[in-house]
Amino acid sequence: MNQDPINERGSRSESDKARTYAKALWLLKDDLALRTKDLALLMDLNVRTLRDARKKGHFPCLSNDRLLRLAHLLGINKSLEIIFPRNEEIRKNWLHVKRDLFNGKSALEMIEADPLNSLPRLYAVRRVLELYRVGTIHNMT
Repeated sequence: MNQDPINERGSRSESDKARTYAKALWLLKDDLALRTKDLALLMDLNVRTLRDARKKGHFPCLSNDRLLRLAHLLGINKSLEIIFPRNEEIRKNWLHVKRDLFNGKSALEMIEADPLNSLPRLYAVRRVLELYRVGTIHNMT
């Protein structure tokens, strides 16, 4: 029996991809100190679906939209690791701290304020961090 997750055409099966995405999602939940309800909103899922997916160890409702959301969360996490390489506490709390940049709200509150536009707002947070990282934005207070 072939244990290799790569198929004959050199690509991973959908179930292998889903398991990999799930691992990334649960690691991000911990890395960014997200509650289940926060992660559900960021991924455009209901809490029950997210909890069921975690129990089963798979990525919930695999779709292009969800993969894009996961990519934005990975980008946010990567930027925080680059900006604050030695301070895990700042990285964990960054999404939760109120900032003038988001009109006195935290990045998470800004995203949650408009659930129908959570994807563009998630992208905006990622973009702010990327712009800070390259020096275009000099202050993130």
